[in-house]
Amino acid sequence: MKPDYLNPFHCFKNKSEYYLYVVSCGTTFCIAPHEFKALSLFERRSSFSEIGSANTSISKKLSPKTLGVLKKYRLLTKRKINVQGYRNERSCFQTLELSLSNKCNLRCSYCYERLNKTWNKSGTITKRTAKEAIDWFLNQLLTKKAKNDALIGFQSGEPLTHFNLMRYCVEYAKKRAIKTGVNLRFVVNTNGTLLNKQIIDFLGKNNFTIFLSLDGPRPIHDKYRRYASTGKGTYSDVIKWIPRLLSACPNTFVRGTIVPKGSKSHLYDLLNHANDLGFKRASFEIASLPKGKISSKNYTRSLRHDFDSYFNRYLKKNGNYILYNQLLFLNGQIKRKNKEYYGCGAGRRLLSIDVFGNMWPCADFRNITKYQLGSLKSGVDKESQDRIAKEIHLSNKEECILCWARHLCGGGCAYCSYASTKQLNAPGANCCDLIRHVAEKNIALIHQQNR
Repeated sequence: MKPDYLNPFHCFKNKSEYYLYVVSCGTTFCIAPHEFKALSLFERRSSFSEIGSANTSISKKLSPKTLGVLKKYRLLTKRKINVQGYRNERSCFQTLELSLSNKCNLRCSYCYERLNKTWNKSGTITKRTAKEAIDWFLNQLLTKKAKNDALIGFQSGEPLTHFNLMRYCVEYAKKRAIKTGVNLRFVVNTNGTLLNKQIIDFLGKNNFTIFLSLDGPRPIHDKYRRYASTGKGTYSDVIKWIPRLLSACPNTFVRGTIVPKGSKSHLYDLLNHANDLGFKRASFEIASLPKGKISSKNYTRSLRHDFDSYFNRYLKKNGNYILYNQLLFLNGQIKRKNKEYYGCGAGRRLLSIDVFGNMWPCADFRNITKYQLGSLKSGVDKESQDRIAKEIHLSNKEECILCWARHLCGGGCAYCSYASTKQLNAPGANCCDLIRHVAEKNIALIHQQNR
């Protein structure tokens, strides 16, 4: 039966304590074990008829304090599914992803560029197109009178295959930013195989935020990340530059990709190995696979177990252990009690411009023509922008609306949704369970810290 009821709370157990999380306002309360049992049964109700029959009996099983909380926030009230709908919120783009080339020296087995048939297409951005892209990006900030922080990220392929071109773009963008009064920062995603002293010194001098692709210890990394020319694994060539890189850019992120196949997760191996190498921050993604190729329930359990092993070690080290970026993000969301209606900024606050000057919601969508947003010649197609923004809005994601963590993740990554389901209004196939699990750990931790 299709649910007609939007549950306004979530109950969960963390270690020996039981929690009631109010979805609408982000407030958390401790409850007794018998209350947890009663409210958990109530939480699983999905229709008005079930809610009505449960309302009377459940009140008798709660303490006056908990019952007062439920009445204050109207948590036992029948309410139809109702999430704030999409509103046209056109604002300026704060992040530009600039593709320097379609060329990459690797052939990673899970690469989205292979999925979108972009990796083998010729093309390198010209200096003229790069300048036009940077000018367009900074000018639209001025038009919207938004002179706060802005970001230019370099994508490809592998951006460092065209390091001289990237250096030219940075120097040009810095000069333009000074004239326009924009506080401009730079980001680069790199596979690390082309790093050298000159490049590392340049990245450090210009305060780059760096995402270095590393999937774990050698056997795991080399299984998926191989050279295009030889098929050889890249681990040895990546790690030899890590000490110098961390010296020049100590806040470099490890960016790992986990392939959800089989029954064992390698999340803990990835995070622990990155910590041993000296990294302070880590970001990882679960590879975007079609729904027919998603992992088993055993893999999902293994992923949760790996996160718990990491989280327990992080707490025992009093934070002196590598920080997983999603943990930090959800921690901030829970503390601020924000309501998210988007899982990312694709097509709204983030724009990707490819080597030909075409515009996309983000770099992952390149070559998927129905999601093109325009070009440097024609500008942004407002109708396409609105259509995509509406499609990825939380109110249009039925599965997400019914999830208690809907306002913490906002519906997840738009491209993960597309890669798994070929549409934008459904969640990605592999991420939801872990996000909910990480959110529960965060909620419990913040509640304990605030006592």
